[in-house]
Amino acid sequence: MLIVGVLAIAGCSKSGDKDEKPSSTTRAATADPAARYREAILTVAATGTRGQPEDVELPDVVDPDVNREYLEGDAKVLTQLLVATGPLAGDPSASTELCETVADDLRALGTPEELFDLAAGIADRPTREIAQNVVGSSGAALGACGQPTFGEEVVRLAFDWSLWHRRVQEVTG
Repeated sequence: MLIVGVLAIAGCSKSGDKDEKPSSTTRAATADPAARYREAILTVAATGTRGQPEDVELPDVVDPDVNREYLEGDAKVLTQLLVATGPLAGDPSASTELCETVADDLRALGTPEELFDLAAGIADRPTREIAQNVVGSSGAALGACGQPTFGEEVVRLAFDWSLWHRRVQEVTG
């Protein structure tokens, strides 16, 4: 799944414009700018076969302070991933225009390789795996945009997004 995500995000990448300003989708307006997407995303996630993401018991974070420092510092873009992908994760019938907007927002955060590398740097294994899953499912959903499997990929993204949102809130409070 991680390889598919890398390829899908890479396939949506334009050449070289990392100096682009993030769109309004990636700008934080509140302490939890991703919260506005949460209800729609939970509704989408509930349509999948993995159950309710809110019912998943997440393991305790081994060293919350180390993870908080990393996610508020070097890996802040991983928390911004929630805002960038929120519109897509909450809309299994999204237009190709929305897919392009989300792809642009992800490009502003970094390359797929950079996002996976940042996720790999998370000290806590369960938190790291949740981050890697949301990066991968974001790429898979974007790669499936306009394809028959798009709805399924968005449901997977919604589930992973929900777990990542919960973990980020737990770690960064």
